[in-house]
Amino acid sequence: MSIVESLQAFISTCPTLNAFSDLHVDGLEPGAVNYSIDTLPGARILTQDLAGNKTREFPFALTSRVTAVDDATRIANSGFYEDFADWLEEQTDNDTLPDLGTKTTVESIEATSWGCLYQRDENDQTAIYQIICKMTYTDWKG
Repeated sequence: MSIVESLQAFISTCPTLNAFSDLHVDGLEPGAVNYSIDTLPGARILTQDLAGNKTREFPFALTSRVTAVDDATRIANSGFYEDFADWLEEQTDNDTLPDLGTKTTVESIEATSWGCLYQRDENDQTAIYQIICKMTYTDWKG
């Protein structure tokens, strides 16, 4: 399973995601509420030890297209991203992390920014929100 597939399976377990919405990869669908895990550029290898073990980082964003018709809805949208960041932190604290296979150990998954309004649609009924995150993991040699 690829890193993105593992992230998709992991994030789909977040209890605050809208259960009736799809979770895509690298792109939102037009229209109704949906989410996307978007891959981002960044450092691939953070460190390498003498044994050849490599600590890596996988940066990504969780992006959503949601209703944004009034202040109360936009406040709720921002609250979702606060809850999502807290959920990632709890998963790291509880060592409930994505499975990347037998020779890879995920060390942490965390939000590195606050969730924010990224773009408001022309009709002003929906908006795109985004939060930047990263997953740190170690590939074990041998």
